[in-house]
Amino acid sequence: MWLGLVGWATALVDNAFNRRPVIRAGVHRQVLYATVGWCVGYYISKRADYIHAKLDRDLMEYIRQHPEDFKEKGILSCCFKKDIAN
Repeated sequence: MWLGLVGWATALVDNAFNRRPVIRAGVHRQVLYATVGWCVGYYISKRADYIHAKLDRDLMEYIRQHPEDFKEKGILSCCFKKDIAN
C-alpha cells in the first residue's frame, strides 16, 4: 500500500519538473496517481501472499507424502546424534 504514497510523490515530482506549484497544481492527477499506486501495491501484496501460500501448500504436501525423509526433528540433530552416541 506504500505504492500509493509513491504515486502521490510522483505527481508532486512531475509538478516540480514542469515548474508548477508542487502541491496545489493538478490535484486530480495527485489523487489519480495515489489511487493507481495503491491498487498496484494491493495487487502485488495479494499476489505475493498467493505465491507463498501455494509454495507452503506444495511443501507440506511433499512432507506428507514422504515422511521417511523428515523423521528427525531439528536441523543439526543428524550431526550431533553420532557424537552423543560415542
